[in-house]
Amino acid sequence: MIVEHRCKIDELLPYLPLRLSRALAYLRDADLDALPDGRHEIEGKDIYLYILSYSTAHKEAQTAEAHYKYIDIQYIIKGSETVYHAPIDPGLQSVKEKNLKEDYVFFDKVQNEKEYLQTTGSIMIFFPWDIHRTKCHAGGRPGKVRKAVIKVRAEG
Repeated sequence: MIVEHRCKIDELLPYLPLRLSRALAYLRDADLDALPDGRHEIEGKDIYLYILSYSTAHKEAQTAEAHYKYIDIQYIIKGSETVYHAPIDPGLQSVKEKNLKEDYVFFDKVQNEKEYLQTTGSIMIFFPWDIHRTKCHAGGRPGKVRKAVIKVRAEG
């Protein structure tokens, strides 16, 4: 996992693989406020974007997940939420549901989750070995969030 702010993208770019760098450059340059909610193509199946608007919920109501084929770049356009993270460790998690075609695994038990506050302008990058539980209340209170999630194909 990488945690950073949008204003630091240029400092990250030299250290990342090309596809991930292109996705972050898109994030740096795009006017995300102008995009409607939904899916937006960037580079076909290699890089695409979801714009989401939602209300946060209690941690227990949110599903912990990971992905096999895609890296998630999650960027808060507006609002704040708590995000929980843990590395995948088969001894510490139990799988609730797995779907390789749709590229997700959901966990019903995750131990040793670390808590992060994600606020407007912050970026979190989750790799296939990262379990993440997002959309949770910040400060124990519900809030409205507008988020961009860029999916970057990790394989190939």
